[in-house]
Amino acid sequence: MKTRFLAALAALASALSAHALDFGASERIRLEIFDDIPYPVAEPAVARGGCNNYWRFRTLAWAEQALGDHALLRVRACSELRAWHKGTPANEWPDELIFDLLQLDLRDIFADGDRYVLGRQELGRLGVLFCDGTPLDGSRSGYVTGASGHTPLAGPWSADAFAICDPEEDDLAIGHEHRALCGYGGAANPMGDAGAGLFLTFATNGFSLTPYAVWKHESAWTKTDGTRVANEDIWTAGLRLKGACGPFSADLDGAWQASPSSDADRRAAMALANACFAPEDVFLSPFFALHAVYFSGDDPDTKRNEAFNVLWGRGAWLSDLVIFAYDLDGAGNWRNLLYGAAEVGIRPAPGHSLSLSAGPMRAPEADSATGGHDRGWLYQAKWAAPVVHAKEGGRGAIDAAVLGEWLDPGDYYPSGETAYFLRFQLTLSY
Repeated sequence: MKTRFLAALAALASALSAHALDFGASERIRLEIFDDIPYPVAEPAVARGGCNNYWRFRTLAWAEQALGDHALLRVRACSELRAWHKGTPANEWPDELIFDLLQLDLRDIFADGDRYVLGRQELGRLGVLFCDGTPLDGSRSGYVTGASGHTPLAGPWSADAFAICDPEEDDLAIGHEHRALCGYGGAANPMGDAGAGLFLTFATNGFSLTPYAVWKHESAWTKTDGTRVANEDIWTAGLRLKGACGPFSADLDGAWQASPSSDADRRAAMALANACFAPEDVFLSPFFALHAVYFSGDDPDTKRNEAFNVLWGRGAWLSDLVIFAYDLDGAGNWRNLLYGAAEVGIRPAPGHSLSLSAGPMRAPEADSATGGHDRGWLYQAKWAAPVVHAKEGGRGAIDAAVLGEWLDPGDYYPSGETAYFLRFQLTLSY
C-alpha cells in the first residue's frame, strides 16, 4: 500500500512538472472620498455619518497549474487594508486573508468550446444579477462557491448552468475578523444562501436571445431589533436580448420574480435597457449611449413584498454613490428605482476612455419619510487610461482610473444637500 501511494505521488509530481505553472500578483490602490449621501429617513439623514475619506489597498496573488491540456487548477488569495482620514475604520491591519478563487477549470472535455468550473469562482459573465456574490465581505471580491458550466448545443444554441452554496462565514479565511459573507444590513446574525440556474442562448448574425430561470434560497436571519425574518425561496424568470449592427448595439433584460411558498410572498419585476452608437474610424472614437433601469419597490398598501431581489448582484454596478443610499436596506439591495441616463464619451486609444453621463432617478413607490417620488439627478464622470503598458506576458502594467459622481437629491430624501463620491485608483500588475 505504501509503495503504491508513493508511486502515485511520484506520478502526480511528474505530471505537474511537465506542464506550465504560472503565477502573478496585483495591487489596487484607491482613495475614496464621499459626503452627504442621503438616506430615505429623517434620522440619520445621510450615510456613514457624512464625510468619509480613506485609502483602500487590495492585494491579489494568484497561481495557475495546468493539469494536462484540458484542465487548469487556479488559486487566488485576496486581502484588503484601509487607512482612514475620516469615517469609521474598517479592514485595518491585521485583517483577513481570503481565497476568493479556488477552482478546477475544465475545457473542451465533451465538446469543443465547453467549459466547467468547480469551486470558488466569479459569475459576472452571467449578467448584473451575479456581479457580487459576497456583499458583506468588505467588497474585496465578488466570488461564490459552487459549480458552473457552458456547453454548445445543436446549431446556434448554447447553455450556461450554475449551482451555488455559500455559508454564513468563510471557513477558509485566515485572520480574526470572521466577516460575514452574505446577508443584509441591520442583522444580528448573517444568513447563508444557495441557488441554481439555467441560461439558454440562441446567437446568430450579431443577435442573441437568452431565456433564463434562477432559484435562490436565503436562510432565515434575525434583525438587530430581534425581528425574525423567515427563509425565502425566490424564483426568477427572465429574457435577455442583445444585438449589434455596424456602429449600433443594444441590449434588453427583463425578469419577473416570485416566492409564493414563503412568508414574503414576493411579486417583483426588473428591466434593464442600453443602446449605444459608436461610429467606426472617427477621430477620438466617440460613442453615445442611452441607459434605463427599473426595479420594482414594495407597495406599502399591499401585504405582498413587491421589491425586486437582485440575487447575487448586490454590487456597485450602477453607481458607487447610490449604493450607499441603500445601506438601510442591505448591501447593494437595489429596489424601488426608475433611472434613465444619457452618456457621451471617447476612446481615443486602446485602454483610454472618458465619459460623462446624467439622468433623473425616481422611486416608483413613495416609501420614504417624506412621501416623495423624486430621487434626484445623478451625474457621473469616468476616466481610465494605462500609465505603463504591460510587457510581454501581461506583467508590469500600471492602469489609472478616476470616478466622480454627484447626486442632486429630490423630495424622496429628507436631506437636500448635494452628495458626491470621488475615487482615484491605480492598479499595478506583476
